[in-house]
Order: sequence, then structure tokens, then C-alpha cells
Amino acid sequence: MSVTAAGWWGRHGVHTLTVLGPVLVLALVALGADLRAWRRKRGVDRSTRRTPALMLGAAAMSAGAGVVHVIACPEHFGEAFLYGLFMAVSAGCQLGWSLIVVSRFGRWTIPVGLAGNAAIVLLWTFTRTVGIPLGPEAGEVERIGGLDALATGCEIAVVALCVLAIRQHVPSWRTPHRSDCAKLSSTG
Repeated sequence: MSVTAAGWWGRHGVHTLTVLGPVLVLALVALGADLRAWRRKRGVDRSTRRTPALMLGAAAMSAGAGVVHVIACPEHFGEAFLYGLFMAVSAGCQLGWSLIVVSRFGRWTIPVGLAGNAAIVLLWTFTRTVGIPLGPEAGEVERIGGLDALATGCEIAVVALCVLAIRQHVPSWRTPHRSDCAKLSSTG
């Protein structure tokens, strides 16, 4: 990223987000209304396909982490285009995943949310212990800040809630009863 572009984000990033933030919120509300209308038109009854409560919590936590990443975008664009791009893509994925979980939940959303947020947590841990892997500040160990700790806490919560949701859908391992073992040993 050129110095001119970094300077522009430094001077106008907050203004851009101040204008684009409400526009994004309105666009998401409109998208939600369109999705509800589309579902009604297709005859999809919400009562037959309900998003599990754990996943609604995960969606809220993912949205929280996404908002933190949106807030951090201008600062990261100021450091390097690559860092800002990562923040923007992370925010978009987390906010988009939240919207999908709430509006069109499917079993595939659970492992996707788990993997994506776990990857971000692992990268965050790496940059705080080993150092930044790429870019102009490669090798520099980042300090832990309040906003990034908040985002990481939200991401850890998403991972935990997704693991719990998966465990609810996996049949429990049944240990054979003594009578079953006796039957097996008497037949062979």
C-alpha cells in the first residue's frame, strides 16, 4: 500500500466507516427482509427448521468479532494493505457467517464456523507469541490489546459453541452391557 493510500485511510477511515457502517446495517436488514420474504414464498416454515440456540449464540459472538475487525480495519490498512485486507475479509466472513446461521442454518454451517474462527484464533496466538508471519512487520511480536482480546474471546466462544453443537448431533458411544459381552463370548 502506498504512503498516500495509507495516509488517506488514516485521515478518512473513521469517516468512511461512519458513513458505510449504517449503510451496511441497513443493507443487512434489507437482506434479512428479502430472505424472510423468499422463505415465505417458497413455503419454508420456520418452525420445521429452527436454528439451535447454541448456534444463535455462536452467530452473535461471530458478529461481535466481525464488528471488532471492522473497527480495526483502518489502523491495519495504515500499517500495510495486507493487514487491512485480512481484517476486512475476516470481518466479512464472520458477519456473513452470522447472517447465514440466523437466516439459513444448515449442518454445514457448524464446521465452517468452527474451522474459520479456530484458524483466526491460532493466527492471533501465533502473532502474540512467535511473531507476524508476513508483511512489512514480519517477525514482530504483537502486544495484546483490549479490542483484539475481545475479538479473540468471541472467536473462542464460537469455537466452543460449535463443538457443543457438533457433540449434540453425534450419537453417544455406547459401551456394551455385560449381557452383550456374555452373548458374544458364548457364540464364539
